[in-house]
Amino acid sequence: RGDGHVAVLVSLGLGPVAAMVLKTAAGESDAGLLREIRPWEPQAWQAAEAALRARGWLDADGALTAAGAAGR
Repeated sequence: RGDGHVAVLVSLGLGPVAAMVLKTAAGESDAGLLREIRPWEPQAWQAAEAALRARGWLDADGALTAAGAAGR
């Protein structure tokens, strides 16, 4: 166990911001809280959302798609 989830995220080309965007899209965390307690710039969050939309993992509203649920 341990950090196996990190290895999976890295193997998928997903960084820490994308991981947090996915977590919030899945309803597991509050996006506002994560943005407040993490030092990421708003542009990094927006770039992660755009990359996940391009991958088909988020819809236009930022919700997790079926492909996103299967991929995570």
